[in-house]
Amino acid sequence: MADEHAIARYRYWYRKLLSFYSRPYRERFAESIEQTFNDLCRERAEAGEGLFGFVLWVFVETSAAIIRENVGFIMMQKNIIRIALGTMEWYFTVLRKYAVIAGRARRKEYWMFVLISAVVVLVLGIVNGLMGADVPALPLYYTLAVVLPGLAVTVRRLHDTDRSGWWLLILLVPIVGAIVFLVFMATPGGEMANRFGASPKAVGGEWLGGTPAI
Repeated sequence: MADEHAIARYRYWYRKLLSFYSRPYRERFAESIEQTFNDLCRERAEAGEGLFGFVLWVFVETSAAIIRENVGFIMMQKNIIRIALGTMEWYFTVLRKYAVIAGRARRKEYWMFVLISAVVVLVLGIVNGLMGADVPALPLYYTLAVVLPGLAVTVRRLHDTDRSGWWLLILLVPIVGAIVFLVFMATPGGEMANRFGASPKAVGGEWLGGTPAI
């Protein structure tokens, strides 16, 4: 019974993985590939062999095949690659300033970090589900790891709108606080320097010294 439950769970996530194939390939081969995967899992279960190592290997091999299948399209879309690299650079910028609250952060820096973090949590949640863990340990570990840079970039984003980091406390106000906070995060910063430093849209855009304001 436990094996049946595990096989059903693995097949569900494998179907999700196959959805990343291009549509023509998926429509032509995905169903048969999924059925083969299911049959192999059942054979191993009936033979008393472990499933997790086999499933992990299949997922890795399938992921590599999906990348190979789509790499031609990806290489032709150079703009997509440049956008992706640029997006990741915003993410790593936040991580490099791990606990820096001084200075300002433009909207793109904040929202790219939020977007990529959400994707990472989603992917880790899928891996967590694949492992059959009852507690979402992987998403939790990642969330704890980025708490400080997340708070820091939020404070810098508030600085960019010429607001103190203490405005974070508005989130304690139910519903209205969250709405006002989102408005703050979506508000463009000024082009000129303010009390928190130079505009991040200017050359460098970094904090130039002095006691950092919160």
